[in-house]
Amino acid sequence: MKTNRIVLFRLLCGIFAVLFCAGALFAQETRSIARDSAELRVPPPAAPCECSPGHTWDANRRSCVTGACKVPNMPDGDKGGGYFAFQGTLFVNTPCRPCANLDLSTATGQPGWTLVSGPGAGYPKAPVVVSPFPGWGTLPGSNWVSVDANRGGLPGNYVYEYKFCLCASAKGANLTLLLLADNGATVHLNNQQLLITTGNRNFIAPPKTVTYSAPAGWIIPGTNTIRITVWNESSVTGLAAALRVRADAGACAK
Repeated sequence: MKTNRIVLFRLLCGIFAVLFCAGALFAQETRSIARDSAELRVPPPAAPCECSPGHTWDANRRSCVTGACKVPNMPDGDKGGGYFAFQGTLFVNTPCRPCANLDLSTATGQPGWTLVSGPGAGYPKAPVVVSPFPGWGTLPGSNWVSVDANRGGLPGNYVYEYKFCLCASAKGANLTLLLLADNGATVHLNNQQLLITTGNRNFIAPPKTVTYSAPAGWIIPGTNTIRITVWNESSVTGLAAALRVRADAGACAK
C-alpha cells in the first residue's frame, strides 16, 4: 500500500506539473518548503498527535502535511484527495499518530539543564558538575552543579532552568521534583511558584520535595519551564535536583 501511494503521489505531481508548466519534481525539498511557507511554519510542539518523519504539523488544517513538488503557476487551495497547493507548491495531508505516554526523568548533571543567569557574566551556560562541598548532602541519581569548577563564590541569585514539552492530548500530567541547594531556592513552573525554602542550610539531606498534579492548569501544552532560583549568601553555591514528569498521551513528537 505504501509503495502504491508513493507511485500515485508522484504521478499526480507529474500531471499537475505538465498542466501548469511547473517543471521537475522536488520531493527532497519538503523541509525547506515548509520552513519557507508562512502558512506552514513549524508551530509550537504541542500537536495533539505525532507526525511521521519529514512531515510537519499544520495547525490550520489540523493534520500532518508534506511537500510533493513545485508547481509555480498552480492557484492556492484544495485540489481534492488530501492534496492542496500553497505558494507554488503541491502538498498532501497525511494521517498522524496519537502522542505516546510521557515518562520523563532527568537530573542535574544531565543534558538539558541551563544556568540562565547569575552574578557576573557569561550566561546562559551549561552548569558545571562539581564534587560535593563538605556538608552538602547526597541526592541519588543527580550530581551537584554550580557556576564553575570552584563552586562559585559570589553572593546572589543563580537561575537554573529545564524545559520539557507536553502534547496537547495529555491527560493526568504530574511532576515530582527533589532538590538540595546552597543556600536556598525557589521553584517555579511556568511562572507559578511551587516552592520556597526557609533557612540557609537547604544543602543538607533529606532533599526538599515538590509535587504538582492537576487536570488543567500550570502544566500546559507545548513548552514548559521548570525554573530553580538558588540564592547564595556567601562562599560556595550549588544545586542538586531530580525531576520526573508523567502524563498519558503527553509525549510530543520529536
